[in-house]
Amino acid sequence: MALASSTFIERLERFGRDRRGGMAMIFAGTLTAAMLATGVAIDFGQATRVRGQMTTALDSASLAAAREMSAGEKNIDRIVAIARQQYAANFSAGRSELIETVSFSVVPDTASSTVAVTAASRLPTAFMGIAGIETIDVGATSVAAIDGSVVEISMMLDLTGSMGDHPGRNWSVGRPKVRDLEDAAKALVDTLLPAGTNANGKVRIGLAPFSEGVNPGRFLTAVTGVRNPATDCVVERTGADAASDKAPRFYAGPVAAMPLAPVDRMGRSFYCLSKTVQPLTDDRDTLLRGLSNLPVGGYTAGHIGTAWARYLLSPSWSGIWPSESSPAGYGGAMTKKIAILMTDGQYNTFYDIDPGRRSYADAVHQQAKRSADAAVALCTSMKNDGITVYTVGFDLTGAEGAAAKQTLQACASYVDGRLAFFDAKDGEDLLAAYLEIARQILNLRLSS
Repeated sequence: MALASSTFIERLERFGRDRRGGMAMIFAGTLTAAMLATGVAIDFGQATRVRGQMTTALDSASLAAAREMSAGEKNIDRIVAIARQQYAANFSAGRSELIETVSFSVVPDTASSTVAVTAASRLPTAFMGIAGIETIDVGATSVAAIDGSVVEISMMLDLTGSMGDHPGRNWSVGRPKVRDLEDAAKALVDTLLPAGTNANGKVRIGLAPFSEGVNPGRFLTAVTGVRNPATDCVVERTGADAASDKAPRFYAGPVAAMPLAPVDRMGRSFYCLSKTVQPLTDDRDTLLRGLSNLPVGGYTAGHIGTAWARYLLSPSWSGIWPSESSPAGYGGAMTKKIAILMTDGQYNTFYDIDPGRRSYADAVHQQAKRSADAAVALCTSMKNDGITVYTVGFDLTGAEGAAAKQTLQACASYVDGRLAFFDAKDGEDLLAAYLEIARQILNLRLSS
C-alpha cells in the first residue's frame, strides 16, 4: 500500500505539472492576438503611407494655388480648380479604386495670400475587419503662404559649337543638345511665369547666352565705350576688378571689347553669337522668344558667361539696363537673386594671355585653367553678395567633362544643405534639373 500510495502521488504530481492541453489553448489565443496585432500594424502602416502621399500632394496643391495668387490671380474658382488638378496629379493613392476621397476643400485667403487645402480619404482595412473595423479615415491639411519676396533670376546659356551635337557625342544622329536646352529653359519660364497670369514684377528672368564671348546687343557701346567696335561681342575684364560687378562707368576700364582684328589670342577666328543678352523681364513671351531657335558655334569662355549672369543681377548695373530691368539691391530681406549656370563642356577660352611665350599646348592648358579660375572667382563673389548659384552640367564625359564638373561644383551654392549642382546625362535629365530648380525657386513657406 505504501508503494501504491507513492505511485499515485507521483502520477498526481505529474498530472498537475502537465501543461500540454493548456499550452495548446494558450498558444491558440496568443497566435490569434499576435496575428491581429500584426494585421493592425499592417493596416495602420498602409494608412500612414497613404497620409504621407496625401500630404505631399496637398503641399503641391497649396503651392500651385498660392503661386497663382502671388501672380495676381483673383478668380477663386480658378484657384480651387488648380489646387484640385495638382492634388489629383500627385496623389498616387488616388488612382486606387479602393480608396475613397471623402472630402476635399480649398480655402484661399487673398488678403493674406494663403491657401489652405484639406483632404480626407477612407481606405478599407485588410485585417482589422476581424475586430469589426472595416475602414480607416485618413486626413491631412497643407497651408501655403506667399512670402512676398521678389525673385530675380539670370540664366547663363551655353551656345558653343558642341551644343549642336547629340548627347553621347554622336554628332550626326539624334536631336541637338541645344534643342534640349531650349525645352528645359522654357519649362522653367513656364513654371515661374505661367501663361495667363500677371507676374507683377515679382518674378523676373534674364538671359546670358555665351560662347567665345557675349553679345550685349544694344548695350554694347554703353559697356565698352567703343562706338564702332570690330565685332558685336565682348570678352573678359582684367585686373584687380575682374571678378567685380562694378558698372562700366565706375570701372577703371570698360568691359573689354574684342580687339580691332576679330581674332582671339590663340590666332583663331573669333565667333560672335547673334543671340544677345536679355535683361531681367517678367514678360513671358519675350523670354520664350529669346529661348527659341538658339544658334550654336565657337569655343567655351564660361567665365564670360558667368560674369554676364552676374551683371544681370547687379544693382551696380541699374544705369545700364532699362528701368523695368533694373535689379534690386543686395541683401534685401524680400529679394532673392538666383543665377543658373549651364554648360556642356570644360571652359577652354581666355583672352588675357600671351601664347607667344609658351607652346601652343601649354597656352591651351593655361586658357582652360584661367577660365575656370575666373569663373570660380566670379561665383564666389556672387555668393558673397547673397546670390544663390545653381549649376547644371549637360553631357559631361571624359577628362574634360570631369574638369567641367569640378568647376561647376565649386561654383554652386548649398541649398537646404545640398550642393546645387545637377549632372544631366541627356535631355530628360536636363528637363528634370530645370524643373527641380524652378520648384526650389518658388520657395514658398509651408505650414500645416
